[in-house]
Amino acid sequence: MSRCATSAGKKEEKLSEKNNDPNKKRRILGRCFLAVGVFLCLFAAFLFVFKVTQKTTEFHVELGTKVSNDISDYISGKDFSLKISRLDLSKVDEETVGTYEASVRFLYKKFTYEIIIEDTTAPEVLFNTGSYVCEKDADVDLSSFVDRVIDESEVSYSYINVNEDETITRNCDNTLVFSDKGIHPLFMRVTDAYGNSSDYYMPVRVDTAPYLYGTLDYYVAVGSEIDITSDVHAKDEVDGDLSSKVEGRVSAAYTKYPGDYVITYNVTDSYGLTATTKGLIHTYDPLMIQDMVNTKKLDPFALNVAGVINPYDCGYIEESNMDAAIDNIKHAVVRIHYETPRTRTFGSGYIVKITDKEIICATNNHVVTDRNYVTVSFYDGTNVEARVVAGKVSPDIAFISINRSDIEDFDNLDLKTIHINRGYYESLSSKPQFEMGMYCINENGSQWLERTGKIVRKSGKLDKYFENYDYAVTQISVRLTPGVSGSAIIDSHANLLCMAAFYWVHDGNTEYYGVSVTDILDYYKEVFGQRLEYY
Repeated sequence: MSRCATSAGKKEEKLSEKNNDPNKKRRILGRCFLAVGVFLCLFAAFLFVFKVTQKTTEFHVELGTKVSNDISDYISGKDFSLKISRLDLSKVDEETVGTYEASVRFLYKKFTYEIIIEDTTAPEVLFNTGSYVCEKDADVDLSSFVDRVIDESEVSYSYINVNEDETITRNCDNTLVFSDKGIHPLFMRVTDAYGNSSDYYMPVRVDTAPYLYGTLDYYVAVGSEIDITSDVHAKDEVDGDLSSKVEGRVSAAYTKYPGDYVITYNVTDSYGLTATTKGLIHTYDPLMIQDMVNTKKLDPFALNVAGVINPYDCGYIEESNMDAAIDNIKHAVVRIHYETPRTRTFGSGYIVKITDKEIICATNNHVVTDRNYVTVSFYDGTNVEARVVAGKVSPDIAFISINRSDIEDFDNLDLKTIHINRGYYESLSSKPQFEMGMYCINENGSQWLERTGKIVRKSGKLDKYFENYDYAVTQISVRLTPGVSGSAIIDSHANLLCMAAFYWVHDGNTEYYGVSVTDILDYYKEVFGQRLEYY
């Protein structure tokens, strides 16, 4: 037998002996038990370290309060266990009362919870005042005294003891009407959408609001301002006269543009009751305002009128009426007179301008020739000294001035200026056909004479008959006699057309002439440096 074969036989023999070793099985079994033991120890250690427990299954949260997102409120365990846990609040509506499901997931575990959103808190009411004042016989909503309500839902208002007071009427919209003045003890109940309520004692004082009265409409010329409370008054049963507390609000545009502008007036009494009313400012072009004065539609001195160009204008008559026209100019007519040691001279005139300082009258120059001062008589018999300001022969015009301070009772006089419309005069034809008239007074203001006639010729020159008459004169049929010189000659609408000047006999006929409006206005501008008329 070879050596190799012998060796192989030995190896097989040794392997067989090894496989039949009884200690080997024990060793393998021991190792298995050891591995299982180690695993169980590790698993026990894992369960101990990562152990979590559910704290509760139900959370009650007050409406308006945030639901906790702190996971430690839901489960307990080690910090690193909590960190790997996940809270799910996606099904929870924090703004609506109800029961919602939430969950916490930890590894293979899921814990579920009920989140109950509830409202158990009564509303808290904060009032905007400590006293409750209402107006008698007015619809009153007592919730108007509430500044704000602290609650998470809508609230409603009711009154606990309204039915106990027969003087209180409850309307279907929950407003109240108090028919008696005095203090009414009421309890207001404020209830939220979930039935929580709170009660508040409200001693309601019932009073009447102030009363606003007076001029509430104003007429203003563009460019003018007016005191919108100057003639508005207020009275209150408790506070008395509250006129000084009246406030008015209106757009500032009323001074710039024509139109109607609403004024809001209000006044508040000591109890806080406010009366409100409306007024209007009618803004017109200045000439429109003046025309409304001239036609007696507005009183130029009224507190509700502003921007009148000439508040003293006697105006004109819209319908042709000679009697009415003459009556219209009576307060603009004056008598001019003076005496010398040998003579007593008088004539007529009319007022053309009234300012804060003076009154200017027009007359003929020949009425005041060589005089520095004359006496002027008004419609009421008042006599006052006047200074001759200017005069010239051709045309025959003079102006005299009276100091307003020399008239003791000026404010009680209703003096007027003659109405002049240059545009109207210039629109007339050369030989218009209409009635004319004049009115003259005595020194005591009574009527001296009244005469009427017609216009013969609007303008014409007499220089071929008389020296220095190279200006246009107005020929009239109104009879002129001594003493009427300087009188205003008007048409049947009370427009000034000329000033009585002279008469002469021509071809066997007596002809009467006056200084034209054009010459009167041109000379006024020459003397005073400004226009007299505003048309």
